[in-house]
Amino acid sequence: MKKAYHILTCVMSLRFYYTITLRVNTLLVRFSHGDLANCYAEHSHGVALWGAPVAEQYSCVVNFLTCIDSVADLATFLFLDAQHRNTERGSQWTVQLIEGWRLTLELDEGGNALILMEVWRCCD
Repeated sequence: MKKAYHILTCVMSLRFYYTITLRVNTLLVRFSHGDLANCYAEHSHGVALWGAPVAEQYSCVVNFLTCIDSVADLATFLFLDAQHRNTERGSQWTVQLIEGWRLTLELDEGGNALILMEVWRCCD
């Protein structure tokens, strides 16, 4: 019951989002650029860039990411279809938004934050 209450509290508190950094527990969620932050804060920005289904799922996934405790949780939730790879920039993850669309995340150097890098179309 405590975990369900925690997730509900996270989602409800996001309605008052106006900054670029979200903090819940020990894991931060940051946006790499203003477009991603704007698409999260204002649904219409996401619709203009990607269309309504992608924008809706993007908001849901970001809401979910603010409620996880660590990056290890990404692999636990199968609906995210999280894929991990190490790059020269560091640890990188991609998660599925809807069919054909993915969100790229990077883990910062300290391991305390997920940085949302880009939303991209992976196939037609």
